[in-house]
Amino acid sequence: MQKLLACLLFAGNSERKIKMKTHTTHNNCSRAVNSFYMHCYCSYAIRPIKQLITAMLLATTAFADPIHDAAKTGDLAGVQAELDKGIDIQMSLGDLGHLLRPSIQSFGSNSDTPALRPNSQKRKKLRRNYEEQASGRPLIGLSWHSSAPELGALKSLGPDVAASIIKNTDAQYISLQYSPSAEDVAVLSSAGADRWIHDTSVDPLVDMELATAQVAAMDFVVTISNTTAHIAGGLGIPTALLIPRHTGRFWYWSRDQPMSLWYPSVQVYESDGAFDWTYALTQITERINHLSQAQ
Repeated sequence: MQKLLACLLFAGNSERKIKMKTHTTHNNCSRAVNSFYMHCYCSYAIRPIKQLITAMLLATTAFADPIHDAAKTGDLAGVQAELDKGIDIQMSLGDLGHLLRPSIQSFGSNSDTPALRPNSQKRKKLRRNYEEQASGRPLIGLSWHSSAPELGALKSLGPDVAASIIKNTDAQYISLQYSPSAEDVAVLSSAGADRWIHDTSVDPLVDMELATAQVAAMDFVVTISNTTAHIAGGLGIPTALLIPRHTGRFWYWSRDQPMSLWYPSVQVYESDGAFDWTYALTQITERINHLSQAQ
């Protein structure tokens, strides 16, 4: 946790670039992943008040770890005891955007300088391996599922829907999905045959640095609203983001904006009100086919 917070401090003082050095385990994975994508997102917002953010992070580090540890074991009394030590107001780090960017005008002109910087050696190695299998096709990263308990199902694509992207394009697809089910992998593999790669050496729940390098190795990313979207956006990778029009949509994916306000490289594609992705997928497949023709 401390290393991840240090990365966020670094982002506020170093041209919004972060070089990840953190390896996580399954035990602290939830905390690490959430912190990782929050500093992807927050790094675009914190520069105007970086001194305040620094103070907040130094304070919250001392409080957040024991609260998280108590909550993880179901010790509600322990959580309350930690809160009673001196926290008057609680606010999620992810909600800072409401204060720091209250309007479209407050964004100003976003720089195209990526917020994240991958491990270049790992990126090159992964890309070389994928290119050897791609036969000159563009490398397209694909993430289709969210396991979030409340909104995950609303945000996710069914494996058949995700497979339709592979079937209707001529590109090399690489799974960027964390913890994919065997059933989903089988459906996508059958759709792509030799154009589908499920690289089991990369696991975002074990090594976030390697997973970030994998995303950075892509020419283009197609993803739902999950950690992959924040990593790809933070890296500046051209990305097609599939999100529901209504229920299941987070506030930071603004309505009526074709490009993400937080990540200049991310283009938003909405479902219709009935969670029908047909039109959005048609647009995305056309974009991928254009990319393939340009290779």
